[in-house]
Amino acid sequence: MALRIYFSPKVTIVGSLLIALMLRLSWWQWHRHLEKQELIKVLDARLADEPVPANKILEKNAPLSDLVHARIRVEGEYDFAHEVVLRNRRYDGMAGVHVLTPLKIPGEERRLLVSRGFLPLVDSERDARAKYQAPSRATFVGLIKEPLTAHFFAPKDPEPVIGKWVDAWLRPDVAKIQKQLPYPLLPFYVELMDEEDIGKVREKILTSSSDKEELLSLTTRKVSATPDYTKYSFPISVYDVIVPPGKHLGYVYEWAFMALMTGLICLVLQLRPRHNVRGRS
Repeated sequence: MALRIYFSPKVTIVGSLLIALMLRLSWWQWHRHLEKQELIKVLDARLADEPVPANKILEKNAPLSDLVHARIRVEGEYDFAHEVVLRNRRYDGMAGVHVLTPLKIPGEERRLLVSRGFLPLVDSERDARAKYQAPSRATFVGLIKEPLTAHFFAPKDPEPVIGKWVDAWLRPDVAKIQKQLPYPLLPFYVELMDEEDIGKVREKILTSSSDKEELLSLTTRKVSATPDYTKYSFPISVYDVIVPPGKHLGYVYEWAFMALMTGLICLVLQLRPRHNVRGRS
């Protein structure tokens, strides 16, 4: 039976909009792929550099873009009274939190927010965390990280108000966390590093999964029902991960393929037997 295309304004308009959206998303993922490639080059270069003492980094007053992923040598005293946590985190199948603790650097008025690592959910409350709050003085090498703020459609952290302490946060939003503290914070935070092998650190940072996917719920990941906490030494150093460029490249092909399939579906929906088309004219 002979077929021909019968033009349907509704199918054509809807299909064209969907195809344009999918191609736009494919293009966006391609640019994310390129951005991640450049970011990894920066990460590799800065991980290869020797750690720089905190006072030297602060003296330079360099822009944050020049500091992210650089290793910093820190010495100071923790302020455990103003510690907060990042909720909805996991490690090795365990649900838990990341601990953020302000640290006083000698000679610096501003405090440095330090991610000391992962704690299991059973020890995430303020009173339970007390057993991990020693010693107060610390010397370590850390990784400088850029604060995170909520995107337009992302769930938002509560706004701190006088007399109401916010203990659990979704992301390390330094500017917002500072609003409930009695002193200013440096414009970045630091992840405490306990691994000297830079290759292993890089491997932990570059992963195909991310805790950012778990800001809404932990149910998307498998978590251990009864983990054996005795085999861990808490808090465990953790890193905010970077999704590799290859994953974005996969999304490029996925969105392009969906655009192609949408076009084919629109074509099929507008095919009619030739005699039916004549009957409509």
